[in-house]
Amino acid sequence: MSKNNAFGKFLLFCTAAGAAAAGVYYYLNKREAELAGNFDDDEFDDFDDFDDDDEACHDRMVAGR
Repeated sequence: MSKNNAFGKFLLFCTAAGAAAAGVYYYLNKREAELAGNFDDDEFDDFDDFDDDDEACHDRMVAGR
């Protein structure tokens, strides 16, 4: 009877370890996908190229002297 109880404990341990491993795998994949989604360049599309504005301002300053 003792061997049967040991097999049940072993089976319970394997089930718990597998569930924990699956949870960690799911969490890491979800975190990886979320981090990859946060680095989109959509946030930087709103910025203009201000080099032209700097040159125009510099020209006005030089012409005003």
